[in-house]
Amino acid sequence: MAELTVSTPGSGQDGSLTLVISGELDIASVPRFVALTACYARASIRRLVMDVSGLTFADVAGLRALDTLRVQSERRNVTVELAGASPHLSRLMTIFRLGAA
Repeated sequence: MAELTVSTPGSGQDGSLTLVISGELDIASVPRFVALTACYARASIRRLVMDVSGLTFADVAGLRALDTLRVQSERRNVTVELAGASPHLSRLMTIFRLGAA
């Protein structure tokens, strides 16, 4: 099992922020994800990139957590991008009608 990590390699000077999400995002790690991303959901940014290329597993709870962060950000007029999604993850997001994967 790969532990969930969320890192920010640096924010862009253009008002953007990239979150690199790695490991497993499932019902057990969603509370950790929410805690790690709470400050970013309120950050003064214009663009949020969620880089999920390092995500090795996500269940429905994990997908919903990603989508919740997207919705919270978009309500604050932040443009959100999902980067590095595997075809499998993109397909699941489409099936569950979560975000624009």
